[in-house]
Amino acid sequence: DGFVLRFVAADGVERLVDHFNNRLLQPLLIVENLGLTNLYHDLTLLLEVFEELVDRAGRVVALTPHAVNTIALCLADAVSENAFRLLDKLCGVSTDAVYDSLRHYQRVFGTNFRFGALIEAFDGENLPIKMHAFRIVNRLVAACSDVETRFDLRNEIMRAGMSEVMADTTGRHRTPAAFAALVAEFEESADQDFGAMIELLGQAAVMERLETFMAEADDLGDDILRVSVYEYAELLGTTAINYNDGTTGKEIRAALLEKFPLKDKKDVEKRYGLLIHFPHGRAEQFWMSLDKSCGHYELEGEARAEFKLKPWTMYIESQTVVQGHELAPTWTIRQIVSELFESLGLANNTKDTPHDYGLYLTERKYSRKKYRSGTVNSETSESLASRSRANSIESEELDGVWLDDDKMLLNFMDVYKKRYILILRKRPQPLHVQLFDAAQPTQFFFDDDNDVAFLTSRILKRAKEELISASDKDMLQHKTQDEFALFIDIPIVDKSSKNSSALPTGVYGLSKSTAVKTEQLKDKYCVKDFRPKLKSGAVLRFARTPKEFNIKIPSEGIEESLKLDVALKTSKVLSALCTHFELPTTNEYVLCSRKEDQYIALDSSLRLLKYLEVETLYIRTEDELGAAGHLDLNIWDEGDGEEFITFEDKDKKKILAATFNKLVVALTSSDEYDRDFLDVFLMTYKAFATADMLLKKLGERWAVPKALDDEATQRVRLRVGVFIQNW
Repeated sequence: DGFVLRFVAADGVERLVDHFNNRLLQPLLIVENLGLTNLYHDLTLLLEVFEELVDRAGRVVALTPHAVNTIALCLADAVSENAFRLLDKLCGVSTDAVYDSLRHYQRVFGTNFRFGALIEAFDGENLPIKMHAFRIVNRLVAACSDVETRFDLRNEIMRAGMSEVMADTTGRHRTPAAFAALVAEFEESADQDFGAMIELLGQAAVMERLETFMAEADDLGDDILRVSVYEYAELLGTTAINYNDGTTGKEIRAALLEKFPLKDKKDVEKRYGLLIHFPHGRAEQFWMSLDKSCGHYELEGEARAEFKLKPWTMYIESQTVVQGHELAPTWTIRQIVSELFESLGLANNTKDTPHDYGLYLTERKYSRKKYRSGTVNSETSESLASRSRANSIESEELDGVWLDDDKMLLNFMDVYKKRYILILRKRPQPLHVQLFDAAQPTQFFFDDDNDVAFLTSRILKRAKEELISASDKDMLQHKTQDEFALFIDIPIVDKSSKNSSALPTGVYGLSKSTAVKTEQLKDKYCVKDFRPKLKSGAVLRFARTPKEFNIKIPSEGIEESLKLDVALKTSKVLSALCTHFELPTTNEYVLCSRKEDQYIALDSSLRLLKYLEVETLYIRTEDELGAAGHLDLNIWDEGDGEEFITFEDKDKKKILAATFNKLVVALTSSDEYDRDFLDVFLMTYKAFATADMLLKKLGERWAVPKALDDEATQRVRLRVGVFIQNW
């Protein structure tokens, strides 16, 4: 009654699943202890709900194994059509779960064969139950991909009583068409597999195998050990062996290896063992010693066994404790993680799930001296802490270290033989980092407990190795970690908010309509401290450590100190500063430095780190500086680099762009004279200069430095005179 009340109180599918997963509902124990007599109505209700779960979600895992076993136990006496119908459905979800439930039925009720529950259904007159039972048989056989396995399985079913069922069906004159179709399906597939076996092994070998298989039950007597033989994860077959009190494990093993010779004969004695499953009411299972006899274990009657790889003792570290765990080599890493997650009590202390965890391979080997009583002693605790930091970087760097979830433990035999320690730990979580002014962020993987100093060192290492383009290498080569930092850019809702650490967009790569508040993360901060901000729209950015500049705008009377990202190009810095100071958009501005009384425009294509020696940056209009911002620089002091003049051709005769100084030099050149260029200049110069500006530069050009000889001086002044005459 208590079970029924809890069941009725369950609110919907998910609530019911929670009850099963938390072991609040254990109908299996009720059926095993009390039987079906007084619980038939309640269990019918349970089966209806199980069926609803399967229909809705198709999740046999949601039912949990003991729930599937409950369904199989309800097959008893062939009175519950629901149980047969539901088990028929579950064959389409997981035939393995159905196999396990039938084995459980065999242990509980002590039947001779694992398919006894299905064969018993044919003794009654309930046609729907018979139909479901036959359909289950056909589905179980068809699920085997190997023809030899299907052949043996079908013969096992025939020996369990299906041969009598088939004979009885054939002898009847009025067999329903639907049932006859199932019988025909069984016979047709049997004929096909029989032909395939003859083609594979030869007729004589198949007939001998069939006769031996069918005669085993009659010849072996009551004390029978039915053994499934595996090589690694592959089932080679199932056989039956007669035993007595004096039969040893070594004799049983010899008989099995004679019938199923293993391809890999290396260390069979050490690696393989016999796992005995006691009948119901005894201990679940045990590994039989080669030197012990069946009488030593008080084994009697029919029992089931598996000859397979013995468990491996793997040393697992969790929460700084190292312990040995017996694990099946044929389990996948995902299965092992789920088992460890439960056995180590992690499910009780966290909201995490097994999917958040993985097994990480270290270079440390287990030693009793280092790991007394399972805990890490003082000699290794410091190295463990350092390794914990080093084990957290991205998956690309840890290739081969995080064990693949889909692989079996068998694939990591060296780990077992050399006693390497595996760490059960949360997998690093993705972290998207904006590298300098890259168009897209780069994905890294870090633990929530990693601090900013560790993040900075690993990001810099990876950036130097693979992520940065050739044009950025100068910024990274021979640079230390202290020259770089991590920043978090947080969107500002109130765009009117301004402070010394808040720079508008264009600098840090957010949308142009959004201002950001930038915080430099301190080395002691951990990922878990700022990850919530990233989920709220903030951006994590890796950049050079900012330098503080004094910003002056003479025309506006502004002077302010700001920290700027020196990895940005000066054009982006200028754009950000103009937005920050709310300068009129009608003017064209130039970012400059100042040397003595001369303003020097910064090259817009270069990064600010090229001007680290500059302490003060000036923002001036082009009208104030001239066409390219060099009006205050004497015409004879300006350099000849590409930042001052560029040409269309390799001969450097046709100017593409130049400062005002360089235009005047070209117009008064003593080496080249281009009348067309002179005419174009005189018609257009007032678009970017004034007559006073031009006259001033002609005066500077006339004042030839004393370093030039008299002849050169005369030629320059002659060209100046010619220009003035044409002007």
